[in-house]
Amino acid sequence: MPTKLPYRPEIDGLRAIAVLPVILYHAGVPGFSGGFVGVDVFFVISGYLITSIILDEYENGGFSFVGFYERRARRILPPLFLVCLASIPFAIYSLSPRDLEEFARSLLSVCGFVSNFFFWSQSGYFDGPTELKPLVHTWSLAVEEQFYLVFPIALFLLLKLGRRHAIALFVATAVLSFALAVWGSRHATAATLYLLPARYWELLIGALLPLCRIETEARRLPRRLAEPLALLGLALIAIPIFTYHNIPYPGVYTLPPTLGTALAIVFLRPDTLSGRIVATRGLVGIGLISYSAYLWHQPVFAFARLGAIYEANIPVFIGLSAIALLLAYLTYVLVERPVRDRKRFTRNEVFAYCGAASAGLAGLGLVGIFTGGLENSYLARNDMATQRAYALIKQYGLRDIKARLIDRGCQFWSPRPDEAFEARFRSCAEKFGPAIMVVGDSHGENVYNAVAKASPGEFVVGLVDEGCRAWNDSDACPYSRLKGFLDRNGASVRGIVFNVSGAHLLTDLEGNSENHHLFEWKTGYLINYEKVAFTINYLRTIAPLAKIVWLGPFVEARVNFRDPPSIARDAFRMNPVSLHHFKALDAEIAKEVAEGPQTFKYLSFYDVLKVDQYFLLTGDCLTFSDPDHLSACGEELLGEKLKAQLPWPNS
Repeated sequence: MPTKLPYRPEIDGLRAIAVLPVILYHAGVPGFSGGFVGVDVFFVISGYLITSIILDEYENGGFSFVGFYERRARRILPPLFLVCLASIPFAIYSLSPRDLEEFARSLLSVCGFVSNFFFWSQSGYFDGPTELKPLVHTWSLAVEEQFYLVFPIALFLLLKLGRRHAIALFVATAVLSFALAVWGSRHATAATLYLLPARYWELLIGALLPLCRIETEARRLPRRLAEPLALLGLALIAIPIFTYHNIPYPGVYTLPPTLGTALAIVFLRPDTLSGRIVATRGLVGIGLISYSAYLWHQPVFAFARLGAIYEANIPVFIGLSAIALLLAYLTYVLVERPVRDRKRFTRNEVFAYCGAASAGLAGLGLVGIFTGGLENSYLARNDMATQRAYALIKQYGLRDIKARLIDRGCQFWSPRPDEAFEARFRSCAEKFGPAIMVVGDSHGENVYNAVAKASPGEFVVGLVDEGCRAWNDSDACPYSRLKGFLDRNGASVRGIVFNVSGAHLLTDLEGNSENHHLFEWKTGYLINYEKVAFTINYLRTIAPLAKIVWLGPFVEARVNFRDPPSIARDAFRMNPVSLHHFKALDAEIAKEVAEGPQTFKYLSFYDVLKVDQYFLLTGDCLTFSDPDHLSACGEELLGEKLKAQLPWPNS
């Protein structure tokens, strides 16, 4: 029979400290910019508790894998399935067919315990905002579920070889996993965030506490030593919650909250003031419902943002946080506690009910997938204008540019001028003479396609990639290597068209360029003259080596392509705030360029395409594929107009 470990209210207090910052971070409450570290706190706690239970039962002869997975099923699955089921009607009401189909796929992945793989596969520069995905938070549950599949078996087998061997191997594994996380935080951010290999070390930190008997030894420390160590642990959790912002994560920056959690687990005790504070009734109460609170908060927030209160203010989201906590309390009382009672539900009943619920939800997910997100039903309940908007978005919108970048013969692209690019470039230069080159970020990808489409059979190359701008150059981008490339091959470059996103040259009034509300009148904006100056100086540095045209920033549509009814209601008009901001930015860039040496030409996007509020729908062409990138037909329009305005001959 399984044994029972003594209850530690401090652990539930820590759970509260973990879940509240996560909720407030996702609610957008100022001051909680690093609230996401609460997930890492949960990982350490999970590793600690699971290992403590397994070791206790193993040492007392009561461990069984069936019993272990029964407890996990009782704990995890019923609340998870309830939240998924409750989300379905809201998803049908709130989401367009494309997004409803994605929701259905995410639902299916939750049932298979692989939602972290699903959201990793969906992640990318052109993916939709995660705050609008009701089940995106289940990635962390999938990581834990996969840990539960691997770790108990590994621990059981290694304990047969001796505790020291188990400790040595798990320490080595943790070190390798941490090294992978550090590397991945710079080079494979999505995989590092979502997948178990780069998160394994966090769970192992918790697992090593009972495995190494650290907690047992720490109990012998006098209170005067335990108290500051517990406070240090809490500080290592709290400081990242309030200070982390736009950092490579997870990786090195994950060490403070995870090590802090380990210190808190070990040194929070009933005889310390910090232990008694963390174990107060309020924190313990929130800790008891923390799992359900974590489950409920993301769907509540996502559907609020998708609905009529998408632009709701902070007080509204604090209210929604309270609703999530209320739903969590009801779930704890009506679902969690009853299901854990073995007198009410036997093992076989738990497995049968959970299996049936999982199969039912998976079936509903398959219906959503095979009906294209209930497309026919969606069209039937919307008017003709919405149907037209939906059809145009389906034809032109929400497409990954990289999937349609031209690569044929001597029209090709690369994120940087590496050896393979240079060899292909020289071979084409021998055949066709000088090339037209496009340099930039994802908007530069649009321009590269536009120029290539307008010049079929000609020599056109792109040094373009998402996020690659002169002021944030990296090894994955072209800027640091471009001068050397031009030194060697400048005679084979007819001219360079440079283009980068103008939104990254704008900020809100607090200097934040990542504000999703930047294109609303109420937000206000500033031009980042430092980035403008950096870009101008960079172009002047390479100007002696090639003729350069800076094609000014796109006048971005900034409408919600995931909401066809709103586009139809606005008669396919561009966002007027966007028109205003980019016209002002265009004028300021032109002014800054004119004030210095005229070593390159600035060409206004306005002048090329004569953009007005009706540009979004030009003839039968939906000119943008998302709020700021041109569609395939938009590229064709740009290419034809741009070709006539490039200042070098034979273009």
